[in-house]
Amino acid sequence: MAGGADPTASGERLIGAAADGAMIEQEVPTGSGVGFMLLREFKYQLFVPECNPNAETLNCLAAFSDDVSEVFPYPNAVLKGCVFRPDTGTLSFRHEGKFFTLYARRVAVTRIADDADAQQTLAWLRDFINQTYEGRERITPSYKTCDAPKALDVYKLLPGTNCGECGEATCLAFALKVVAQSTEIAACRPLFSGQHEAKRERAVEVLLGAGYEVPAALL
Repeated sequence: MAGGADPTASGERLIGAAADGAMIEQEVPTGSGVGFMLLREFKYQLFVPECNPNAETLNCLAAFSDDVSEVFPYPNAVLKGCVFRPDTGTLSFRHEGKFFTLYARRVAVTRIADDADAQQTLAWLRDFINQTYEGRERITPSYKTCDAPKALDVYKLLPGTNCGECGEATCLAFALKVVAQSTEIAACRPLFSGQHEAKRERAVEVLLGAGYEVPAALL
């Protein structure tokens, strides 16, 4: 998969205050109730995915002021459904219907309603990271990891028509290349049509949750 997708790349429409391409900066407010701050502030962008311009919710990419990877084993111990991948340096989880993929210095979040929701969500994440890290002596860290997705798992999320638009003879052959990271999920053009929205969202979540880099335009 392509690494480190730039959220300002062409093909993404920025929303609200970020519409001019500028990053929206959110600083930690004074008196947040957190003592030690592993994460002090963040900058973020909201955008409509190119693959789904009629989406009712937005996606968010945020850059952190600090490296937060040291905290990953602690949320992995206390949050249900976490996916921790030390080999790719990611921690993924769901919270209030949103899907988070944390990297050392950034996060991708899906299903953001608007700019106010983005600020509230990222403020929650900042405080959760700081509070978890501050209380880490009371938490037994978990280094439990998950396996990479299997080709059959990805195959089940494809249209299954063996259309060949991806350049492969069958959807299963394409799925094998996706899990081997020798092609990107975006090569399956039918998956990103309006007919397969549920499968598309699940496929992207599966790949993000497994620590695969997914281009920002596909989030």
